[in-house]
Amino acid sequence: MVNPSNAPKADSPASSFEMTRDRCLKVVRFLQEFTKLRTAVKRDIREYEDHLWFDKIPTEPGCYTKAIAQEDENPADLWLQVKKAPEPKLGPVLNSLSAWVELGSLTDSSSNPKLRQEILQPRPPLPGETEPQPPELVKLEDS
Repeated sequence: MVNPSNAPKADSPASSFEMTRDRCLKVVRFLQEFTKLRTAVKRDIREYEDHLWFDKIPTEPGCYTKAIAQEDENPADLWLQVKKAPEPKLGPVLNSLSAWVELGSLTDSSSNPKLRQEILQPRPPLPGETEPQPPELVKLEDS
């Protein structure tokens, strides 16, 4: 609050700053109050869509909660921490499946691996011949 005895003059830069500051504060207060009007206050845990109790947090490496901590090596203000687990390494694809699987889709953890609908399968040469036969078109639905 500005003391009237040392109040800035109406046309001074300090007065302009104070007016702008007051207007900004009024807008912020208005938005806070407006948000309160649109947000319903939930007074019962059953009104929430999801909730998680501290005792249900797994006691696995990378999961920490102060509520069930046995050794307190974490900061005092840390109540809950869940560290992202490293992604497991991709195992080898079986030789019999490698032609069917789109290898790029194996690294996308958000969806299942994609399979090709058809492949060209090499055929061995006929007995007594040295040149291989043309590859055979095999469809997934036929396999």
